[in-house]
Amino acid sequence: MPESHRYGYGPRLTALVGEWSGSQRNGLSAVQEFCASVLGVSISRGAIQGMVDRISEALMPLYDAIARQARSAPVNSVAEDT
Repeated sequence: MPESHRYGYGPRLTALVGEWSGSQRNGLSAVQEFCASVLGVSISRGAIQGMVDRISEALMPLYDAIARQARSAPVNSVAEDT
């Protein structure tokens, strides 16, 4: 079985669930309802949480690299222009 289908959901649905739950800050129930009503995909909240967990794990090295770079930057604050 291809790596992308090992969990039963493909990379595009997983990415959409990640976007909808992470960037858009929707809860598991809202993501579940969106998948059912808009996409016609019946999915459990546990499966949604599993997708979110895998996305978080995959992104962790990027977050760590950004954090290291930010901590070592000579300037570490932002001032708004008014």
